Amino acid sequence: MREIRAGAAAAALALGSALAADVGRSGGGGIDPATCGLLKDVAPAGGDLTSAAFSPDGRLLALACMDGTVRLLEAPAWKEIRRIPAHPNGVKAVAWGPDGKMLVTGGSLAVKIWDAATGAERRSHFPGGFDPGAQRTFGLACSPVEDALLFAAEDGILRRWTGFAGEGEPAVAAPEGPYRAAAYSRGGRLAAAAAGGVVRVWRTDLWELRHTLPAGREVQSVTFSPDGRRLAAGASGMAVLWDLGRGLKEVEIEGFAIETACLAFTPDGRHLIGSGPGGEVRLCEAASGREVAVLRRPAEPFTAVAVHPGGKFFATAGPDRHLRVWGPVPAGAERLRPPGFCGIRVQQDAEGRVAVVEVLPGTAAERARLGVGDLILAVNGVEVRTPTEVIDQISSRFEGEEAEFRIVRDREVRSVRVRLGRRPPEEPER
Repeated sequence: MREIRAGAAAAALALGSALAADVGRSGGGGIDPATCGLLKDVAPAGGDLTSAAFSPDGRLLALACMDGTVRLLEAPAWKEIRRIPAHPNGVKAVAWGPDGKMLVTGGSLAVKIWDAATGAERRSHFPGGFDPGAQRTFGLACSPVEDALLFAAEDGILRRWTGFAGEGEPAVAAPEGPYRAAAYSRGGRLAAAAAGGVVRVWRTDLWELRHTLPAGREVQSVTFSPDGRRLAAGASGMAVLWDLGRGLKEVEIEGFAIETACLAFTPDGRHLIGSGPGGEVRLCEAASGREVAVLRRPAEPFTAVAVHPGGKFFATAGPDRHLRVWGPVPAGAERLRPPGFCGIRVQQDAEGRVAVVEVLPGTAAERARLGVGDLILAVNGVEVRTPTEVIDQISSRFEGEEAEFRIVRDREVRSVRVRLGRRPPEEPER
């Protein structure tokens, strides 16, 4: 009995050391729910957005798109500076290497390593046995302190790839799956992965299992608190938080999206950010579960949330193809400005071009003299190929802002600026 107790005490001491190592790397800033609002709405043409991650220095945001590309956007202008054609059947996950020089992507039967500066492919791994048509989450996480990553794709096996920037090769880390989510603590001393309704936590130096934590529901996402002492899981409509020092469940928070339960801690660890069932952003106290803010905007529930390393703002992205940036709004400003309304109806013609087929009277489009028959090439500097992409670009501007249309009229390319109005309650976005 003494040997068993001594072993348990040693394990607890070792885990305590790992937790303490993470505390020193804890985030310092916070996001104030009382002043948080929508700062920017961006609609990069690229289909559904599945994953988002800030570079370690916060200068770039990587967006995974189901058109098979990764888009690199420069913060805080949110302009695309690079596009990487990564996976033909769609990119399902993206993460940054610890030094910000490499990107890791998951999707289309493979994990790939990319040079972030050039977009050149460095390495790839094809485990085999995947179903390319599967729409399940691709769990992917990079250590913040070493060239090591965890991934779990369509076959559900959790793999660990140490030395991915050099000569290292992936190895099975845990076969008892199927795993669908993975995360590292900020200090890299702990790693977690979810399989069904269970989350497992390992110490990474020895790859020893420390906790098996039952969530009670199917887990879609896992995330560590900035100090590494707590773990949160998004599980079929609720968030579950555990105290990792004791291995005990602390709180359950209901009311999150069922299918896309992505979560993130604010940098000070005080609040959890998650997607509500109607696409709203929910901020809750991590300690008590009390809801402190709900930011509503018509949208589908987002599938990704990324917190800026500086701690002042965060970004959400999802199947409605919009990237939204949230943070402190100026005093007196609306926390949720209404999306702009143009007043056109568009269709794709027989040649695949997007044509204006109706201009509503009394709207911004009529005032700007957009006309029936105009062919739309680009909106806001983004090339558009479908009516959906036109609507995305219009709705990514707020009421009162300008949208620039590049059109063809009478075989001549022209530029038309439209100051967007407010959408009437009975009208769809257009």
